[in-house]
Parts: sequence; C-alpha cells; structure tokens
Amino acid sequence: MTRRDKPANFIWYNPDLEIYEMGLAKTYKQKKASSRLSEDFNLLYKLSTTSARIGLKLIGELNKVRGTQNEKDNFFKLDWAS
Repeated sequence: MTRRDKPANFIWYNPDLEIYEMGLAKTYKQKKASSRLSEDFNLLYKLSTTSARIGLKLIGELNKVRGTQNEKDNFFKLDWAS
C-alpha cells in the first residue's frame, strides 16, 4: 500500500453519543447510515494517517470543551488506520 492509498481518518461529531470521534472514513459512513440522527453528523476534518496524533489531541480537546470527556480515563472514541 503506497502512502497515497492509505485510508483517510476523519474527525466527526456523533450526535447519538454527543461526542467527537475519530476513525476511518468507512466507520464514519457506517455510523452515519445507522444513526437515528444521521442529518446531524458533522464531518470536521480529514486527516492522513501521519497526523493521527494531532487528531487524538484535537478530539480530546473538543470533548473536554463540550464537557463529555471522562477525566478519569481520558475517554474518547477512536478507530484509525495505522
């Protein structure tokens, strides 16, 4: 798999769980399709696999601002290609 062929990582807002998530494009599409609030799914960013650390920091901060981050275990949803 060349660098150009690597799957993209997305960051989105999941209205069902009321949190920001990061994962593969296919995960985003599956969750959106199965959501009762699919029209409220907001795609925020598309990241390369090399920028996954930045994505982790970003969704952690977004969830902290929303007050949905579990401070005890630094909870956030994650599913990306490595």
